[in-house]
Amino acid sequence: MKLMKIIQVVIIFCIFIFLGACTGNAEKEVILLKGIKNPVKIFGSDQKLFVTAGENGTTIHEYSVKNFEHLCSYGEEGKDRGKFITNAGEGVHVSAFKGNTFVTSFWKVSVFDRCGKFIDEIKGIPNTYSYKKIKDGFVGVGYKEKGNVGYYSINLYNENLEPVKELYEVENSYNPNIGNRVLTKEYGFSIGANRIFTKGQSDEYRIEVFNTDGDHLSTINREFDRIAIKEENKNAILDLYKNHPNFKDFYDEIVKDIIFPEKLPAINQIAASDDYLYVITNTLVDDSTEIHILDHNGKLINKTHIPLIWNNANMICTLIIQNHSIYQLVRSGPETRPDFFIYIFSL
Repeated sequence: MKLMKIIQVVIIFCIFIFLGACTGNAEKEVILLKGIKNPVKIFGSDQKLFVTAGENGTTIHEYSVKNFEHLCSYGEEGKDRGKFITNAGEGVHVSAFKGNTFVTSFWKVSVFDRCGKFIDEIKGIPNTYSYKKIKDGFVGVGYKEKGNVGYYSINLYNENLEPVKELYEVENSYNPNIGNRVLTKEYGFSIGANRIFTKGQSDEYRIEVFNTDGDHLSTINREFDRIAIKEENKNAILDLYKNHPNFKDFYDEIVKDIIFPEKLPAINQIAASDDYLYVITNTLVDDSTEIHILDHNGKLINKTHIPLIWNNANMICTLIIQNHSIYQLVRSGPETRPDFFIYIFSL
């Protein structure tokens, strides 16, 4: 039982730890993030970029998308209203809706007006997170167990963060009866034009589409040649378990249960706007990542290759897609005194 709990923590950690700032070269440096320590993730809206930072990712820095002016900083760690508790390396989750900012931490959503003016706080239920505001409530991620197997689910919640409808569930990669199936069935969702696009039921090129009432509208399927897993993919997973202080003492036990797939999932992540659905694949061509631009019905509009920065063979450095552009948080320079940038790639 102790080992099962450890591996569950490892899996949750794997989802988030590689979303922090990363090292690499890119086409264009957009902004030097001065005065920020330990940036964790980047979020955005049509008007703003949000960079979470600090040891546990509980400070929020806001920037203007138009000129990258630093607008304000707010947020601190704590249990009080308007403060945040998160896992180390994970940080809060930030989204914007009709002028307000919604910040998810354990287990609540804090609502702010412009530049961190606290408005209200909504208590959620344990094992739910990554809430994103929609018209009549929220879309978010839940975790549950059936027997001794865990499941993640994409759910609709009302304005009070009470569950309304489950859109779909994905079995945890770790099943004690099978082992730890890594690099497979990662979940995700994005919202655009009152549609919810989700991935996670299949490692193939498959996206389920729902409306904001939770009605299933369609399934986007495309023929796609998945990439065979390589030794560098395996080594990136093994290095995580071997080197992280929370897991290295259990490495010999954890590695026994690891099961690698023959091929990587077709899709790495998705993002939606009111006009397009963007699909970031796991395919690299000459060190550039293959990205598909679809309409909301799944018709391919364009296929492009962007030199995105990857943290390792499996994880892309944290990014968002807004205003038909990619904004990626990148670290450059020595480990002891790195600089942090936002790089932009036009689509």
